[in-house]
Amino acid sequence: MANTTIQVVSTGSGMFSASPDSAPFNTGDTVTFVAAEGVTDALVCFSDNASDVLTPTPDGSVKLVDGTPTTFTVTGASEGGCCVAIVSAGHDGAPSCPGAPAGILPVTTMGRRPVPRDPIRT
Repeated sequence: MANTTIQVVSTGSGMFSASPDSAPFNTGDTVTFVAAEGVTDALVCFSDNASDVLTPTPDGSVKLVDGTPTTFTVTGASEGGCCVAIVSAGHDGAPSCPGAPAGILPVTTMGRRPVPRDPIRT
């Protein structure tokens, strides 16, 4: 049984980074999410397939509180399509990950809006 801690840090402008970016996701595994110091608006949103096999069962999104770990245990076998998204406050809805393999929980990160990029000039 694997015990994985996923550290969430702010990268600025309502964006986040998660490390590691996936976790083993089999019966008996635990996944802990913890926000780094200063992160105040991060939410963990679970796909429906992931919520169905976790205890405690996440009710929608789970707010990460600065430095306080939030732990979930996998209680059943997943058939794939499980994932979580780390988003900023204001996002709603469960992520969809139809291509995610069984036994792995990918972690994606999103923010309130995309980070603007400078156009490539030639």
